[in-house]
Amino acid sequence: MVTCRPVASTVLPAGAAPAAPAAVLSMVDFLGSAELFGALERAQLRDLVSHLQPVHIGAGELLSDGDDEALYLVGSGRLEIGGVRGPAAARGAGQVIGAAPGGPVRAVRDSVVLRLSPGALAAFVRRHPKARPVLHRELGRLSAA
Repeated sequence: MVTCRPVASTVLPAGAAPAAPAAVLSMVDFLGSAELFGALERAQLRDLVSHLQPVHIGAGELLSDGDDEALYLVGSGRLEIGGVRGPAAARGAGQVIGAAPGGPVRAVRDSVVLRLSPGALAAFVRRHPKARPVLHRELGRLSAA
């Protein structure tokens, strides 16, 4: 499993400058276009940025053995969730890898994911209680798909 390696605070190529106000706005726009967070209000998205931990995963590296309780949003690259008989699903930019995805998650190519730990999600929902039903609905929709 990969160790969390800090990367730039935005979904930009490695080595990009630290987050500036414009970079935070571009991150908010990215989160607003993502399948899980698109229904959140912009103020909620701005706060969510501070709860996400960017992680770089090199091609072929294992992100999770399938038991990780964090949520991951693919910022760039491509990841595969392994099934019993090979890759069960692929995820690209803007797509989510849910908690305990049911198989190992491996990067197909160099990727950046945004990790939302269970503690960070709980803290976000405490600050934004109106986001709870929105996230619950979206997570349910995604798990049914």
